[in-house]
Amino acid sequence: MVQVDVKCFRKPFILFQWMGMNALILYALAACDLFPAALQGFYWYSPENNLVDITERFLQAVFHSKKWGTLVFVMLEILFWGLVAGFLHAKKVYVKL
Repeated sequence: MVQVDVKCFRKPFILFQWMGMNALILYALAACDLFPAALQGFYWYSPENNLVDITERFLQAVFHSKKWGTLVFVMLEILFWGLVAGFLHAKKVYVKL
């Protein structure tokens, strides 16, 4: 990317750098749905009212669209995994083959 390689404009893209440094572990954790499974453990009165469903329904109501609300929820999940990657980078933990 020109902004990163030529102009050295790295700050907005640092999240992607961290995710690339631990891509294998992030893929494995995200593929097994660890984040939604942890959030589904917290619910209000019945398991159908868990944090994942409530958050997704809230975002769908805010954006007045099921597709856009789901997209924003997925982007928040990607942001979460990026922050996990940043934490792993801060602790100098790198998983590689």
